[in-house]
Parts: sequence; C-alpha cells; structure tokens
Amino acid sequence: MDKRKRRPPPNYFARNEQVRLLILCSLLMFVLIMMNEARKPSTWKWMWRSHSEVAVEPSQPIDTRLDTRIPSLPSDGFRTVPTDSSHRQETATESNLLPGITAELLAPIKDNTVMRAAENNAWLTMLELLHNKKQSEIVSLSTGQVSFAQLFRQTDFYRGKLVTV
Repeated sequence: MDKRKRRPPPNYFARNEQVRLLILCSLLMFVLIMMNEARKPSTWKWMWRSHSEVAVEPSQPIDTRLDTRIPSLPSDGFRTVPTDSSHRQETATESNLLPGITAELLAPIKDNTVMRAAENNAWLTMLELLHNKKQSEIVSLSTGQVSFAQLFRQTDFYRGKLVTV
C-alpha cells in the first residue's frame, strides 16, 4: 500500500477555484474567437498591400448585357458591348416583357430585400403564365442565357423578361 499522503480533490465551490475556471474558459473562448478572425483573408491583406497601391474606380459602370441579336457563344467565350454614346440602355418597361406582364405589375418590386407581400401578385402571375405555356413556347420567348452576375447587377433590365440561367 502506498503510504504517501493523497491530495484531496479540489473544492469547485470555493471562490478561488471558480475564478480560476472562469479565467480558463474565458481564455479558451478568446483563442477560438482569434482563430476565427485569423482564418479570414481580409485580416491579413494589410501585410501584402503596398503603400503606393490605390484603388481605381472605373469612370462608367461596365455593361455586361449580351446582345441577343448575335448567336450565343460557347461556354468559354465572352462579348463586350460597344462603348459609343449612341448605345442606349433599354429598361424592362420599354420592350421585351413576357406577354401578360405589365409595368404596373412590376412596380411594387424592390431589390435587395426579402420577398414582400406586395410582390406576391407579380410572382404568382409570372408562375401562372409559365405554367400554362408549353416548353417549346417558353424556349422561344426566352431572351437568351444570362449569368448570375448579369441578373444581380442589372435587375431593372431583366425584370419582367423570361431568361435562361
């Protein structure tokens, strides 16, 4: 038998033990929060940025819409839009709306918000129009393939039009 004196277990209800446990838990949480911040690339950008680097803003927004009169390109191709002053941007209210969709129906739609009750009429009308059409009609009414970036950046142009994603 071991004749050495055994140390009693710690009393976790004692004030000094509770403070010690609180400090240990706080340090663990601090380390976890710092690990989460360290994994973000934006945290470390300052190390590689030169002082002469200046953000350059384009003078005009880039128009990423595709010209639907030109046949579509392969998936690895791209097009640019002419930058002459005669090029005029269309809006969804001018032309090419899906038959049965009116500008008044689209008026209550607001971008970058949750779907609101005021938008339900437009949403349900569009779904009903598409439900009542055959697949061949839907394909013929489509304005062509559109990327997510185009839909996200040019909501006014594509609103009310039938597109293929």
